[in-house]
Amino acid sequence: MSQPPFSKQIQDLEGELGVNLFQRERKGVALTAAGKAFLIDARGISEACDQAMKKAQRISRGELGELTVGHMAALTHEFLGQTLELWQRISPGIVVDCVEMDPETQERALLDGRIAVGIFVLSDSPILELLRVQQLIQHPVTVALPKSHPQAVLPEICLPVLKEEPFIGLNRMYPAYGNWLQTVCQQGGFKPRVVREADSRRHLRCRWCGLE
Repeated sequence: MSQPPFSKQIQDLEGELGVNLFQRERKGVALTAAGKAFLIDARGISEACDQAMKKAQRISRGELGELTVGHMAALTHEFLGQTLELWQRISPGIVVDCVEMDPETQERALLDGRIAVGIFVLSDSPILELLRVQQLIQHPVTVALPKSHPQAVLPEICLPVLKEEPFIGLNRMYPAYGNWLQTVCQQGGFKPRVVREADSRRHLRCRWCGLE
């Protein structure tokens, strides 16, 4: 008469471990000290496997993990904080790490996989053809003038009236800005005379107004 399958499995396990897990008694069986220790550890392993499966499933669904975002503080200071707060409420299992980078560094980091998302000013870089690009925000073209400037009181200014004025431009953090400025000024019939550069719109306004 053959042994019941469960009894055979227990016997095989005891043989593999080289210890007795059960103590046979008249009224049945009881765990030995080795059996009790093995049961505790086995339950821990089973629970850990269950948690590992659930974690892997959550990561697969995008509910858990890390997200590295490259950004330019001059562009994102108005909205990034609120965006991260909203993200934390929607996806509390995703840890977001924001790293400040210039556009060229972000483009390389996106291709290398060092960041998952980049927030920067669009340019005519051929690398962008290899990336998925979506416009988040568009700023209107504005000019900052000292209050004493005769054109400062006007709601709109024709660009050619500024052809004799010195320009303060934006630096390499905005790689497409230089070409854009040259193009629009040439359309207005003149070449801009850029005397200084700023690293942000706020910095640019300060220099125009003589605050630094």
